[in-house]
Amino acid sequence: MDEINAKTRGNPDLLSQLKRLRPIDDMFFRLLSCRKEVCQEILETLLEEDNLTVTQAYSQCELVGIKRSVILDALCTVSAKRLVNIEVQKDHKNDDLRRTRFHASLITAHYTDKNALFSEVPDVTVIYISEYNTLNAKHPVSVVTRGTENDDGIFEKINDGETIIFATTAVNDHSRKSRLLQRMIDSTPFCDEEFPKLSEAVNYYKCTREGNGIMCKLAEELKDEGRIEGRAEGKVEGRIEGQIELIVKLIKDGIISTEEAIRNYGFNEQDLRKSLNK
Repeated sequence: MDEINAKTRGNPDLLSQLKRLRPIDDMFFRLLSCRKEVCQEILETLLEEDNLTVTQAYSQCELVGIKRSVILDALCTVSAKRLVNIEVQKDHKNDDLRRTRFHASLITAHYTDKNALFSEVPDVTVIYISEYNTLNAKHPVSVVTRGTENDDGIFEKINDGETIIFATTAVNDHSRKSRLLQRMIDSTPFCDEEFPKLSEAVNYYKCTREGNGIMCKLAEELKDEGRIEGRAEGKVEGRIEGQIELIVKLIKDGIISTEEAIRNYGFNEQDLRKSLNK
């Protein structure tokens, strides 16, 4: 703990940069999305499902494909047959439609057992939160789903278990969804009764000594690995293993308890205790 606190005090410029981070920034979202309750609050709002339960939340989850792999910003397990990927994006540098399609297909392939029936293929949702308006939509949230179209031009949706949702901060209609999305680009700590879990997490990392220490430590480690080039909000390309190593270090330093890591960060208890005993 002393090592982390010294690093926080000894690098005020870094801490100042980190405090300007917003939930939509890669590095900050990496920390926020470790918490199941934060992911659940985001999903409940954007999917409009109050009875939804996130059982696991993995930040910076790597999926290895045959020719191309991806690192997901956050992958949430909602049920045995339902997975939700949350992506945050600031720069319009990708073909977002094809990117989300690839994410959904790779998640589907990765989480389908070898001998599974096609009826057992999991439902997959990709939520793509961006600062720009990917679809030039008039609403903050747009749902892309498959359907059929006949010669009369009538479109009918079909349910094949795949849904892509584009959410933009560029359109604000003052709905609950918009209010959440505007919080994603808020660099100041906030106490929003409508989004208490997100508020609590943001305030922990921005306003407490322990939270400041975690952010500084992560930023320094990513900088050492060449993943931040002079900017605290540089692109993060971590691994689940690296995330576990960070949490193990924080437990050993007395920053958080094992129980807090299991409860707040969604780690499997057996895997975490195994890492602690190495």
